[in-house]
Amino acid sequence: MPITTTQVTCTFHNQQGQPVAGAEVSAQLDRTEIYQGLVVPRAVTAVADANGVAVLSLWPNALGVNGSVYRVRALDPATGARVFDANVSVPEADCLLQHILSAAPYPPLDASAQALAAAQGALALVTQQATVATTKATESSASAANASDSAIRAADDKRLTGLDLAATHADVLATHEDKRLTGLDLAATHADVLTTQEDKRLTGLDRAAAAQAVLDAAAQAGISVMQAGLATTNGQAQVALAAEQVSLAAADRAQTHLDRVQTSFDRAQTALDRIQTAADRVQTDADKAASVAAIATTAANATAANTAAGNAAGSAAQALAVYGTSNAMAAALATAANQASLAAGYAASAGSVLQQDLSAVSAALHRSPNAVTAMFVYEVSKDSDGGAWTERCQNTSWYNEPLCGKWLGQWGSEALARSAGGVLGGGLVSNGSFATATNWNLYANATILGGQLSLSNDVSSRAEASIPILSSNKVFEFEFDVVSNTGFFNVTVSDGAGAPVIHGESIYGVGRFIFRMALGTTNGGLRIIRGTGAQVIESVNIREITSQTTQSGDYYQSTVDGKFYKLNATSGVTEVFRGNKAKFPKLAAIVAEATPGAVASVTIYDLTEAGRPMWMRVFWWTDPYLLCVTAVNGLLLVGNNYVPSSGYSGNGLAIWDFPKARIRNSLANCSACIASLLA
Repeated sequence: MPITTTQVTCTFHNQQGQPVAGAEVSAQLDRTEIYQGLVVPRAVTAVADANGVAVLSLWPNALGVNGSVYRVRALDPATGARVFDANVSVPEADCLLQHILSAAPYPPLDASAQALAAAQGALALVTQQATVATTKATESSASAANASDSAIRAADDKRLTGLDLAATHADVLATHEDKRLTGLDLAATHADVLTTQEDKRLTGLDRAAAAQAVLDAAAQAGISVMQAGLATTNGQAQVALAAEQVSLAAADRAQTHLDRVQTSFDRAQTALDRIQTAADRVQTDADKAASVAAIATTAANATAANTAAGNAAGSAAQALAVYGTSNAMAAALATAANQASLAAGYAASAGSVLQQDLSAVSAALHRSPNAVTAMFVYEVSKDSDGGAWTERCQNTSWYNEPLCGKWLGQWGSEALARSAGGVLGGGLVSNGSFATATNWNLYANATILGGQLSLSNDVSSRAEASIPILSSNKVFEFEFDVVSNTGFFNVTVSDGAGAPVIHGESIYGVGRFIFRMALGTTNGGLRIIRGTGAQVIESVNIREITSQTTQSGDYYQSTVDGKFYKLNATSGVTEVFRGNKAKFPKLAAIVAEATPGAVASVTIYDLTEAGRPMWMRVFWWTDPYLLCVTAVNGLLLVGNNYVPSSGYSGNGLAIWDFPKARIRNSLANCSACIASLLA
């Protein structure tokens, strides 16, 4: 099966504005992506035509789960100079390269979302295979019914044919009997003639002889009549016996065939029932695997959930293979039962570590300095009405609240948020590929060798770029390719005296790291400073955000205080509590955060939209500590306790009823709260 691709049309010009004919174009995927069981090709190349136009067939990053991007480069074949170098995120539709330059990368899915998507895919496959099995069984039943009808018709035809043959034979015998009777009639007529002739004779002798002849003829005629009667009786008996034997034999054969057809039909029905039972058990396996995926937020348990879903799909394949024999069916049922047991075990394991991995939620979805205390993934299609309640909320107050514009993601400042999706300029770092040590100042055993910058274990190991000097009041995007890192290193921008202008990012691990920093009123230069351990860096690049595409009303989450803000018309921001969509999302992540002595909150994210934007943020009052959160049938339930500084203590429950647009609070009597809500 070929992998899905999107056609990206690229046009390249040199600095004189002339098209670069024959430009050598390459697109390199920055990390491994797996789509529908296939590894996505890392590199794609093309050559531009005489007008500098090339078309790249690229896999859409929008379908990925790891937040990948393509690095697109183009070289002038005449000079060898690089005429283009930029990172892009490819959408699912064909596009022009210049239209996606400003698009933000698609964020990676966290472990739970990946596992949920995998389990849903496995569930869809299981459902499809079970449907095929049911269709095949139905076809078998129809074939058996047709065979039964054909057998009945054939038996009837044979029985009628036998009766026809018996009737024909009886007709033949009757015809022979008619011929016998005709012969007797002729004999009687002949005797009458003789009698008449003898009567005419006057002599006694003649009369005596004639009388004797008449008597002899009469006796012979009587014998003939008796023989004819016996022949007629025997013929009729034989006809009746033959007809009865033919009828009985045909009936026996028809009944035997019908019994065999009924037996075949019963076997087909039994196979259908067994296949349906296997499909039901496989469906149960898939549901359990989906439950595992919904609560597994660590990579280990997500892998286990994917394994369980794969095993469930395997059980479905076995159920399809079962369609012929009862032995294969029994084996499939046993396998399905084993997978159900495994899935239940994985679910229990995932549930036991759920509370240990809320930090991963904060890193992947909810960027806030406050502690995440609870999380729940809510799929409204699992509600009792299948989520139909979301279509009946147009008249509620929350549905008609003012909405924001485009979701910008999480940023550390207003300036960085306004740069989201901005147009990037060319690379500013001189010798950012570390081909030589030119334009780099190295300290404390830092070295540049073989196209790599190495920071040693020395506490003061660092590298400073003499070019460029970054201008004040501008936003820059930084890109690092790290191949080895036994600790972490810091990226800062410092003034001429070495004093930091910006304390930037701390980088852990290896791979490609992309982030932005906004300069204040002071110019500065790049500094790469070892934190702990040792590092090897392959390349570094800095590009200025030359123009902005954000608009008034676009919104983001501040990583400084965890709140959400929309951009004002020219400058400044306003805190907001609604996202950019009125309808309740079909799949939502609900995150609770609270710190004793501060205002607690619950944030709902829309997992069906790109970037997983904030849909709504709801507040509790000061001091409660949120312990747990769940949702069902449009009811958001939050469990909490109260600390003494508020004047209250004890456990409580808050319920947001979205279909009815109302809230119920209870300090300690949670059951009474729920009863009043559901009354």
